[in-house]
Order: sequence, then C-alpha cells, then structure tokens
Amino acid sequence: MKDKISSGAMLVLIVISMVLFIMSMLDNVDPILYGSYVYFGIGVVVAIVGAVTGLMANPGSIKGMLIGIIGMVVVLGIAYGLADGSDAVNYTTIDLSEGMSRFSGMLLYATYILFGASIVTLVFARVYSLMR
Repeated sequence: MKDKISSGAMLVLIVISMVLFIMSMLDNVDPILYGSYVYFGIGVVVAIVGAVTGLMANPGSIKGMLIGIIGMVVVLGIAYGLADGSDAVNYTTIDLSEGMSRFSGMLLYATYILFGASIVTLVFARVYSLMR
C-alpha cells in the first residue's frame, strides 16, 4: 500500500514539474521559482512528519537525533565565526547588508566544512575497513 501511495505521489510531482518546465520555456521564469518553493515546503513537512513518526515508533532514537542536531549547530557556529561579511561593500548595485553577506558566507563555509568532513569520513572508513 505504501509503495502505491509513494509511486502515485511521485508521478503527480513529476507531472507538476513537467508543466512548470513547459511554462518556463515559454519565457516565464516564475513557475520554476514558485514550484521550487512548493517542493521545498513539501520536503520540510515530510522531513518533520517522518522524524516525529520515527521518534514515536522508537523513542530511544532521540539520542542519535540530538547528536546530529548538536553537531549541525556546532558546524554552523564555526562557519558563522569564520564568515566576516566584509564584502558587502563590493555589491553596490544591489541592497546587500553586512548581516546578509555574513549569513551567505556562513552557509558557504558550512558547505565547505561538511564537504571536508564527508571526505575525511570516507577515507577513514576505507582505511578502517582495510585494517580489519
């Protein structure tokens, strides 16, 4: 039953995406932008509902979830400390505040940190599996 529901939902989302793509090909860029907002909202709702139902099914898993949340807060804190926002003065054609520039830099640094951590984890896992 779950497979039929997920397959049906996937088909509906694919059809919506195709319609948005065709609309954007007709010199209208807004449909893809608004469609991405809708898909992002759907993703957030599904992630929250999935997390809540997973916690209700297995309350012992809250420890792992808290470790992940704390780790993400630490990474974002380090990235915020690295970002300075000093390049906001370089953007004179758009209204960019120093805070928004720092936030953008924080997201970039967080991406770099997480990418580096994933590479280190892959290398460590490979070396560890070779040593066993």
